[in-house]
Amino acid sequence: PQIEVTFDIDANGIVNVSARDKGTGKEQQIVIQSSGGLSKDDIENMVRNAEIHAAEDKKKKDLIEILNQADGIIH
Repeated sequence: PQIEVTFDIDANGIVNVSARDKGTGKEQQIVIQSSGGLSKDDIENMVRNAEIHAAEDKKKKDLIEILNQADGIIH
């Protein structure tokens, strides 16, 4: 059977999952809610760290893209 599965995560961390059998059209859905999660402080720290390292991450990404282009030219 071919099953089409869809995941949707909203801003509150609630996950909606649906699965549909393409042959029969039968569909099932489930909602998963987090019993815990990250605190506001945890999220703010993660965002702050991402901002701090953004320039370094971009340099690494740019270097990898250049190396991939060079590799593509060689092969």
